[in-house]
Amino acid sequence: MIVVSLHVTLRLYASNSIKEKRQVVKSVRERLRNRFNVAVAEVGAQDEWRTAVLGLVTVASEGRLADREVDAITRFLDGDVRFEMIERDVEIH
Repeated sequence: MIVVSLHVTLRLYASNSIKEKRQVVKSVRERLRNRFNVAVAEVGAQDEWRTAVLGLVTVASEGRLADREVDAITRFLDGDVRFEMIERDVEIH
């Protein structure tokens, strides 16, 4: 069993308040959960309205499957025009 944890920092473009940030973060969390079946939580920068830090965790049976999952999640996040991924940290155990 392979456990993958992914820590991403996002810079939100259209967010002008904490309320707007929460709407974007909630949408991203739900889309990630539905599409990739990962656990997702906002884990930092909760008082900053232009920055979101998300933690994601998933499990895979093989290392190459874990790598594919991380690549797919990264492409998915890069394709969202509401923000830019400015940092990504991956740990595979």
